[in-house]
This record gives sequence, C-alpha cells and structure tokens, in this order.
Amino acid sequence: MNQFAKQRLEQIDREGFKLDFEAVFSEGFQIWKKVTLPILGGLFIVGIPAGLFFGALYPLIMGFSYAELISIMQENPMYLSKMTTGLVPQLKTSGLSLLLVLIFSPMYGGFIKLCHEADTTGNTNFGTIFSYYKAPYFINLAVAGLLVALISTLPGVFIQQIPIVGGLIYYPFIIIISIFTVYVNSLIIFADASPIDALQTSFKLASKNVGMLAAIIVVSSLVVFLGLVACCIGIVFTMSFMYVMYYLVYKQTIGFETNTEDTSSSEISTSY
Repeated sequence: MNQFAKQRLEQIDREGFKLDFEAVFSEGFQIWKKVTLPILGGLFIVGIPAGLFFGALYPLIMGFSYAELISIMQENPMYLSKMTTGLVPQLKTSGLSLLLVLIFSPMYGGFIKLCHEADTTGNTNFGTIFSYYKAPYFINLAVAGLLVALISTLPGVFIQQIPIVGGLIYYPFIIIISIFTVYVNSLIIFADASPIDALQTSFKLASKNVGMLAAIIVVSSLVVFLGLVACCIGIVFTMSFMYVMYYLVYKQTIGFETNTEDTSSSEISTSY
C-alpha cells in the first residue's frame, strides 16, 4: 500500500472519518452524466463475448441442451424451476459466475478510475476502462473479485435453500457484504493495496461508519433499480451510478494526494 494511504489510514484510526450523504449524490449525478456512455460501451464490448461464453458453457455444466431446456419449459415449468434452483444447480451456476468475475473485475476497476478522471479533469478517456487489464492490477483485481464473490456467493447459495425465509435473508446478506467490501477495488487501484490488504482495510473502514455506508448503498441501489422499473434496458444506464458511488465514498474517506507547486508536501483531498 502506498505511503499516502497508510498515513491517511493512521489518521482515520485516530480521528475517524465522516461521509457526506448529500455530496455523494449531488457530485455523483454530475460525474454520472459524464461516465454513463463510456461505461455502457465498455459493458457491451466485454459483455457480449462474455455472454456468449457463459451461454456456451451453461448447458455443458447443467447437463442438458438448450433444446431440452425449451422442451421442459413448455411441458413442465415447475420441474425446470427445481432443476435450476436446487443446491447443486446453484453451486454449478456460481462456479461459472466466478469465471465471469475474472473477466469483468479489471473493467470494474477501470470504471472507478474513469469516475476519478471525470471528477478531476472534467473529461473521460474511453481507454481508461481497460487500463487495468495488465499486471499487477489484473491479478490483484481478479483475485479480490474472486474473494468477494466467494464470500457472497457460496453462503448466498445455502441461504437461498432455507425454506420460506431464504429469500428474505439473502438480500440483507448481500447488502451487508456490499457495505464491508465497498472500498476493495478503490484501495487496489488508488492505494496500491494487495487483495488481502484491500479486503481487511475495507472491512475495517466500513465498520467505523456502517450506518452511513448502508444508507448510501441502499439509496444508490434504488437509483439503479429505477432503471429497471422505468424500462428494463434502462438499468444499463443507471447501474453505472454504483461505480460513481464507490469512487466518491473512497474520495471522502481516504482522498487523494495533491501536490502543489510551492511545496513538496501533500495534502489530503477529501470532502466532508
């Protein structure tokens, strides 16, 4: 982890930190307007091949062809539900999802970096989205993505198998994981943290301000959900706000090193 981040974390240990709920959304929507189209473009470029990859492997892993799947859907939809929501099928699907994490994790880091670029320069460079498909960031982001996915996915599969209340427990569980891992990618790309350090530091930081982080994440999730409610395809536009939120939460918590022309010292660039 770089020296600036270490010093800032030591200061947070002594003094704590504050998050400005209003600033996250007032600044966030300004950044969101600048990054939405580039993020959408990145999702299409990586998402289409990834979707084809997932679609090709899914029948092999599940053990039936698409022709059989269509036949079952027509003849016995309830049986199809049992085939796809049972413990073993869920574990198989989760395993396949972990492969997609390897593909998308570096791009998610690029989305956050793009938000920083839009915030500090007012402009965006589309190539920034793919800037972490290189060492050492690719490995660090991919490993961190896999760890977060394992923490959330495997327990989530078993939680959903609980009769009646499984679904009710699952979504609060996912929100809790989101709160405690909200800093992970930002710590890797801005603070040069290792995957393990990023996870440990994220949990530590989140534990100091759980309530405000929960409020920010829940409201941000509602913003994304509005895109689904308004028009199903609209979610591809609103989902980019989550990455804006990740960036602004990191900015308000740790901030960025700012060098001036008059001195070699650094100041903490944060907003409260």
